[in-house]
Amino acid sequence: FEMRKAKKTYLALVLGVPDWPLGEEVVLKDRLRDRDDDSFARTIATADEPGEEAETSVRLLRTGLWPKVPTPEVGDNQQVRASLVECRPFTGRRHQIRLHLMGSGIPILGDDTYGGRPFGESVSGCYRMFLHALRLELPLAKDGEMTCIEASCGFSDELATEGTASGP
Repeated sequence: FEMRKAKKTYLALVLGVPDWPLGEEVVLKDRLRDRDDDSFARTIATADEPGEEAETSVRLLRTGLWPKVPTPEVGDNQQVRASLVECRPFTGRRHQIRLHLMGSGIPILGDDTYGGRPFGESVSGCYRMFLHALRLELPLAKDGEMTCIEASCGFSDELATEGTASGP
């Protein structure tokens, strides 16, 4: 991991819709730093603050409405716009994907630390944080050939249909 030969791919279900087109990939490069309150949470560094360089590629795969079927806990007619994104971190900073998506205005659904509560502070409405490690590629063979480990993910099934791009 230190030599950055491992390739990691994540899927995230996020609140809202990014401001880039369906299927397009963007690279997010916000610098990250620890918060001043001694918590484990982090924040995005401002221009005049020290911070660690971080880089994440994000591709918009699908948009839709969440939850797919409204529930009585959040209101029978209450749904929010949400998107499925593929994330590939090039650096490995703590909470990097979570912070980069939050900083782009699309926090991960269910991420209570970084703005992912779809129905306000009092009701999360989520049974989990929607971030999933989809694929890990490692150079394990002596000849340098990559070994790929994949874990399927049903996040796409969580959205009511709105828009789709080709992807995982």
